[in-house]
Amino acid sequence: MRVGDKDFPLVKIIWEDIITDDNAWRTIDDALDWADSESMLVHQVGYLLDEDENHYVLVGSIFADGSQVSIITKIPRGTVTKIEHLE
Repeated sequence: MRVGDKDFPLVKIIWEDIITDDNAWRTIDDALDWADSESMLVHQVGYLLDEDENHYVLVGSIFADGSQVSIITKIPRGTVTKIEHLE
């Protein structure tokens, strides 16, 4: 999306979220098996407001004149598994 002289590309970022188990007691081996097998991937779509070596910043809404944004999400790069440009 182009607003004024700024580009806000529409992207889908797939990132791995933090998860916890069900708080049950487990053996060390069971805990390691759980950690190896479980993951929670999040597919998040938004306009790419900014990025640096550590983070991506997505927004969900942008004023037509580009003066304000909302629904801001900061995603650490280390959790990102894939980025797709949708425009």
